[in-house]
Amino acid sequence: FTFFVVYGSVTHLVDVRDVEVVEREFPLLSSKEINAEIRKKLRRKLVVVGACIGTDAHTVGIDAILNIKGFAGEKGLEYYREISVVNLGAQVLIPDLVERAQQTKADAVLVSQVVTQRDAHLHNVSQMSAACWSSR
Repeated sequence: FTFFVVYGSVTHLVDVRDVEVVEREFPLLSSKEINAEIRKKLRRKLVVVGACIGTDAHTVGIDAILNIKGFAGEKGLEYYREISVVNLGAQVLIPDLVERAQQTKADAVLVSQVVTQRDAHLHNVSQMSAACWSSR
């Protein structure tokens, strides 16, 4: 469910008909197949911690990914019995997120951050990156 919007300036015209979109070269797995792969390869549950960091209170995106109800008919990560999800919600301090990820031995940390006009998102993402590297 990844969708990228890319902005940039160019000195030439871009004809969108010339943009080539490469399709994935692998099949989508069913939930049963996903659970079986996690069980077979990890031999434990996959742990995912997610949060909206800083002053961000917009949880729609992270909830769509994490919550069982998901989005547009697709289930969220809580739906998979072999995935343990820790959703910390909104306005989570970066040190708290890093600490919880360490406590749970998270395999993945998902961060949601709304892009702001005053570039708060850049500051928060930089802080998050620094916190993760310094905690290693």
